[in-house]
Amino acid sequence: MNRRTDPLFEAYLYETRQLVEKAELTLIHYEKMEHMDQECINEIFRVMHTIKGSSAMMAYNSMADTAHSVEDLFYFIRESSPELDFSRVSDIVLNVLDYMKSVLVCIENGDELPQVNGDIIQSIYTYLGELKGELVNKGRIPESQESSQIPLDMEGGNAQADKKQDANKVIWVQFDDGCEMESVRAYGLTKQLEKMVWVLETHPENLQDFDRATDFIRKNGLEIYIHTELESAGIEKFIRDETVYLKDCRVDNLMRKPAPSDLFKGADSRKPEDLPKVQSKPSTRQNYISVNVNKLDKLMDVVGELVISELMVIQNPEITGLKLNSFEKAASQLKKMTDELQDIVMSIRMVPIGATFFSMQRIVRDMCKKLGKEVELVISGEETEVDKNIIESLSDPLVHMIRNSIDHGIEDPQTRTERGKPVSGQISLKARNEGGDVWITVADDGGGLNRDAILKKARENGLIANDEKELTDAEVWKLILAPGFSTKKAVSQFSGRGVGMDVVTQNIEKAGGRLYIDSQA
Repeated sequence: MNRRTDPLFEAYLYETRQLVEKAELTLIHYEKMEHMDQECINEIFRVMHTIKGSSAMMAYNSMADTAHSVEDLFYFIRESSPELDFSRVSDIVLNVLDYMKSVLVCIENGDELPQVNGDIIQSIYTYLGELKGELVNKGRIPESQESSQIPLDMEGGNAQADKKQDANKVIWVQFDDGCEMESVRAYGLTKQLEKMVWVLETHPENLQDFDRATDFIRKNGLEIYIHTELESAGIEKFIRDETVYLKDCRVDNLMRKPAPSDLFKGADSRKPEDLPKVQSKPSTRQNYISVNVNKLDKLMDVVGELVISELMVIQNPEITGLKLNSFEKAASQLKKMTDELQDIVMSIRMVPIGATFFSMQRIVRDMCKKLGKEVELVISGEETEVDKNIIESLSDPLVHMIRNSIDHGIEDPQTRTERGKPVSGQISLKARNEGGDVWITVADDGGGLNRDAILKKARENGLIANDEKELTDAEVWKLILAPGFSTKKAVSQFSGRGVGMDVVTQNIEKAGGRLYIDSQA
């Protein structure tokens, strides 16, 4: 099978992108507060742990190794609570996430994967070493203590070889409905457990047999038979802390390890008393599933053909003028159903614009650090739904306009103070539905457009033919959309070359939109 059409491959790409995006937004949120609480630490740890396990399963070793190094760092942070340089932690992890994004692009395109980035790995372990050194100097941990992936209250659980005997406990795990990649999650969980207990059997047996294992786990859950001296409650807590998309789990004592013939008969042939008893929870079934966009496009094409076929039947010239009451009733019902089907198919492609909006926080964060400015991004209307194709067309224009707002519009802190403004500038990103249109507004509280400077540059570029006094403000503002137009005196890494706003206009018009500009000095 072509790996790029393998359901496991698609599920890996989709979930890993979601996790990378989740980690990025979490970091930026907590960096603003200059505080990283336990929830944030656990979130980053779980994300990296999941990426590590799924990447290892898919043999994407550079991803797995990189995620493992971040997991090491956040394990130490979680267990030892050192004082953190929040900006440095964010820089390290955001560099990792950028690297992961580039690897995911290579994976999707079938390109050769990059090697592990040694500089990134080194920066992680350098900082980890500094954190350990600080705690050693303060006497909070002994010099001999080594980092471990095993929780401190579970050390020693991986007993001597003579204890590798019959299972004395069984773990039963159930993942969230619709979480996908159940066999990969099960494989990762057993590898984590092997660090502290003897894993003797799993049911299903071969977790790397994707189709069979996934189908069984979805129907019956995962069973792991272990031997350990650890308490069941401690093992259960470890599983709940480390496993994402976990619906339920339970650890029970066993008098004996079931024989293989009992284990692999299948759930229907085992006696109820042999199965772990799990207290039922209220149903938390997910109401969403991920669907390949190509399938939606195909569905839209088929529905379009259906509508045309319906018209060909109803308006067939051979029946024009005939009085066919039953036919007209059936045709009316058919039209009603095809119209409804068309509306539903169109709505399936509608997705909230929030993900695109929130991804702009990273742009704001990085530019502020490089330009020495303070800017707050205020988002509203993120629940507004837009067609997926339009969403994809909007990302680049939004990036460019926000960069322009920070670089051109919002003043440096000193200038803002002199003008009686708050030190921190503000960019607002809004979306709203109005009639059949979606309005997206990017606004900032910077200095505004300079009419005189724009007109001067327009004269130099030969863009003004009429008397400039007759030009309205709206006509002057539109001049900045011309190719090669820029009032920036010095070229920077973000602007000054006169490319961008013309491309912004082209992308918006290609998506069927229009661009309006307004400004006040």
